[in-house]
Amino acid sequence: PWCQNLISHEMFHAIQDYWLTMKTGYTGMPTQEAYDVSEMPIFREGSADTVANAIGKNTYSDYLATFKARFKELLRSETPELRTINTKEAMASYMKKIEIRSQFSETHEASYLLGMVVFEYAIAKYGFQKYYDLVKTQNKTISFRTAFKNVYGFEIDEMYQESSQYVLSALQILKTS
Repeated sequence: PWCQNLISHEMFHAIQDYWLTMKTGYTGMPTQEAYDVSEMPIFREGSADTVANAIGKNTYSDYLATFKARFKELLRSETPELRTINTKEAMASYMKKIEIRSQFSETHEASYLLGMVVFEYAIAKYGFQKYYDLVKTQNKTISFRTAFKNVYGFEIDEMYQESSQYVLSALQILKTS
């Protein structure tokens, strides 16, 4: 089921890169860490999955089937620390830990799953317009944390705390399916 979303996922990266660089040609970033500061993996990969899954499915059943097919194995094999998390506080801490790819080995893979669920939550609670504004605010001159605060009016750490129960529920769906 995930294959239907792959093109949408990658096309969303093209949109992200356009806003990140403010031009049609991507010139890259000097380092992975500099890139992560401007567009954290949890946003970059998770947002691409949020949009791809929403666009690629017609029913909630299809959406849920794709979610399970996409992430069930990832939770089992590629993110051992994530598998052990069972409290809201630990989940919020883990989400902060995966902000910079070079600082934690699970960052890249976990960012797809957690980012999808966090930004799904953000859209449901705060509306698509805020999410759209966040995408448009991305650029190389400000950090993602600043862009997030400018759009939502609070720190992303608060979003991690606020969405952590929702994320834990999503993980439970994967663990029991």
